[in-house]
Amino acid sequence: SYAMANNISRAGAPFVLYHKWDEENGTVMFSCCIPTSSKIITTDSEILTGQLPSFTALKTTLKGSHDYLDEAWDKTMTYIQQQPIQALEDGPMIETYVNDPESVPNPKNHLTELFVAVEEKEVINQ
Repeated sequence: SYAMANNISRAGAPFVLYHKWDEENGTVMFSCCIPTSSKIITTDSEILTGQLPSFTALKTTLKGSHDYLDEAWDKTMTYIQQQPIQALEDGPMIETYVNDPESVPNPKNHLTELFVAVEEKEVINQ
């Protein structure tokens, strides 16, 4: 609503940036984000702005209802554990909503992309 009220154009799909995900305590700290093509400066204390640095990521695409996001995240994290890659401990984890449920009302057609920052593990050939 802030972007709309201030005529700020989006430069992509809205996304959630997960800062901390504590499954043991059932808590998560996250930001709801809108990418922009220009720098936004505001004095509104409720709005944070910044730039997300580029990173190498594993991408998972969920086609279907957001009800399956937990399963998509579980499969993503399991996949990372089974591959010669490692999630960056403090790296970004992003959930991008590629299409808008208002314009695509059928949940089976919703597209969500998950990005987990990773670094490649060294593979030793024997």
